[in-house]
Amino acid sequence: MHEIRSRLKRGGNLKGLNLREKWSRKARAYDDLSILAALGALCGLLSGLLMALFYAVIYLPARYFIGADVDAFETLSVEWRVGLSVSACFLLALVFTGLPKKLHKVGVPYVVERLNYYNGNLPIWNGVVQFFTAAVGLIGGLSIGKEGSAVHLGATLGGYLAGKAKLPQYGVETLLACGVAGAISAIFQTPLAGVLFAFEVIFLEYRQRYVLPVLLSSVIATLVSHFLIVPLHIFSIDSISSVVLSLDMFLACFVLVLFIVLLSALFLHTQKVLWRFSGLSVWIRFSVVAALTALVAIYFPQTLGSGYASLSNVLSGELVVYSLLLLVIVKTLLTAFTVGLGVPGGMIVLNFYYWRFGWRASRSDV
Repeated sequence: MHEIRSRLKRGGNLKGLNLREKWSRKARAYDDLSILAALGALCGLLSGLLMALFYAVIYLPARYFIGADVDAFETLSVEWRVGLSVSACFLLALVFTGLPKKLHKVGVPYVVERLNYYNGNLPIWNGVVQFFTAAVGLIGGLSIGKEGSAVHLGATLGGYLAGKAKLPQYGVETLLACGVAGAISAIFQTPLAGVLFAFEVIFLEYRQRYVLPVLLSSVIATLVSHFLIVPLHIFSIDSISSVVLSLDMFLACFVLVLFIVLLSALFLHTQKVLWRFSGLSVWIRFSVVAALTALVAIYFPQTLGSGYASLSNVLSGELVVYSLLLLVIVKTLLTAFTVGLGVPGGMIVLNFYYWRFGWRASRSDV
């Protein structure tokens, strides 16, 4: 400012000074990008380690004590399937009864709320609750997924690093995106999907200045996951044949789209009805989930857990159309009841509900 005033008093111009200021701003921008890239890489490393731990907590007990993967519940006896689901609901109800109300908020909607109304400040203890409660639910075969849990854990890690580095708001948002992308990439070993998820689901837009740190976080997290978990081969597709466009194919696609729309409407309507019972005791709501899951565990064990085993059977052609349709309907309703009654888990679709229907994070209270 002193130099500017001196030039103005002497009647000089500011062209040279403006040029130097532009270069100075560019240099600061490059410095900021370098810092964010380094922090993004660190966030990816830590996200990969955290997701490897999450994976180990979920899958290793099942492999050593049950002798099967968590998603292969149909290989277990009826007693094991029912016992696991009921025990998981009882343990979750016990945990949430003893926890303060503020620690009940978990999942994608909670991350979005904290990002938009609290500058991305995510309490550590909510992340701890998300880690262990989601692990209990997945081990017990409850119809939930790893997506929401991974998002919450990665975002919490990114927000913690941003707070320790004392970054401004755009830096906090960048590291939140890095944490989300790293966690999704590590738990599913899909680096590109992690980047797209962070931009499209959490931030709902692409921001150019976030790209490099988020890419670094996603790639590094995937490498850590490959090293610690070993490459995951969830689906096995023997051969892919080219699709021949015909009238029959068009009709089949039309019926498929119509069926998906009807299932989505069923899922949404069931969720909206169940939200009205959020004021009931956690013991009542989780008992209903336990009873429904136990009933399904007897007759439709393929719908338990994340459902990857069922998807593998579909891709290999081992399910007939009638069984597949019934399985999809039961899975849709069971997931709607499980999440709608407050069991902590996670689904990407809940983020859409948050924006479309004004569903606050209080809906994730249990």
